Amino acid sequence: MSDNTGLKAVIERMVVDETFQKAVLENPEKALSAAGLEVSAEELLALKNLKQEDLAGLTPELLDQRLSKMQALVAYTSDIQS
Repeated sequence: MSDNTGLKAVIERMVVDETFQKAVLENPEKALSAAGLEVSAEELLALKNLKQEDLAGLTPELLDQRLSKMQALVAYTSDIQS
């Protein structure tokens, strides 16, 4: 399981860069490739499930809490697919 460092960096950028946010929400693989960023398969799955409303009101303190929840969702989804 990933430690979410890549995912955290992507989401932090999404919070401050609206153009990047829109690109990631539309097509995470393409947006990350264009930005020269890499995430794990689990993190990419989390980004694919991310919605714009998930980012509303996001602060640095809330980011760690949400990442923890996303990590749990990814782990659950991965277990189901196995």
